[in-house]
Amino acid sequence: LAPLQVSQSGLNTGLYTPSATEATYARLATLAETVTQAGYPVIIDAACLYRWQRNLFSELAHRLGLPYLILDCHAPVDVMRQRIVARHNDPSEATLAVLEQQLASAETLAADELPCCISVDSTDDYLPAVLNQIRLYLQAPRCL
Repeated sequence: LAPLQVSQSGLNTGLYTPSATEATYARLATLAETVTQAGYPVIIDAACLYRWQRNLFSELAHRLGLPYLILDCHAPVDVMRQRIVARHNDPSEATLAVLEQQLASAETLAADELPCCISVDSTDDYLPAVLNQIRLYLQAPRCL
């Protein structure tokens, strides 16, 4: 697709079938491994709503002996809805229906994932505080 082209895929169809999602996350893991082995840090910008998705990256980090961190971003549902409605000329295909499906199906972080997590309230200007938390975490990572 072109950068701002819409796929016209609906919920669980087209680009968003379970098999397409699995292929996308597998490709992200492959790219993450390639980039880290080349000596560069990697940030995976993906929803990772399900444990199996998060496990791909935690297991990769563990195998490579690299620190692993989850940024658990959250905001009030009304704020998320407003952000989706306000999007224009955005490559995201998120709709209110997509948000509702994600809210209904997302798997809460498990107890063993919490030490690897920084919880982020993304309602307001959170970036400076989060960057500081990340720096502190990387000085003594709890998850390798």
